[in-house]
Amino acid sequence: MELRLYGNNLGKLPVNLFAGLSKLQELDLGYNKLSELPAEVFSGLSSLQWLNLGDNKLGELPVEVWDHLFAGLDNLRLLNLGDNKLGELPVEVWDHLFAGLDNLRLLNLGDNKLGDLPAEVWANMFSGLGSLQELYLWGNDLSELPAICSAIRCVATSRRRIPHLKTG
Repeated sequence: MELRLYGNNLGKLPVNLFAGLSKLQELDLGYNKLSELPAEVFSGLSSLQWLNLGDNKLGELPVEVWDHLFAGLDNLRLLNLGDNKLGELPVEVWDHLFAGLDNLRLLNLGDNKLGDLPAEVWANMFSGLGSLQELYLWGNDLSELPAICSAIRCVATSRRRIPHLKTG
């Protein structure tokens, strides 16, 4: 079962919008203007495998929302967070942002201004993502790739003029 709400200029979602959709496997909320989400908006979507939140304004969400946003999405395999200015999130958000997403195979963090994140954030950001196979980091002005890129497929380009990206 899938639900496509792509490109509808949605700015916020009601807390119980997806209540009763426990069999939903694909949810496309890309290319909206989402800057307000209740922390529990995805709770109950235990069958969700594919979530597109790309091209929104998620960098504006408060820390409290990020603490529980992906809780209970144990079957999630693809998560698109591309083009959301996530580099503006406080450092403490990154420590557990992807906690519990053990089955995640593809993560898109492209075009989020992540080049300014401190080294300690990169060191712990992907811990617990043992199933991750692909990571998209294009458009983040990275001077080096995170260590995880030596073990999985990483797609990254940089706007900086550097001879090559190194794995660090």
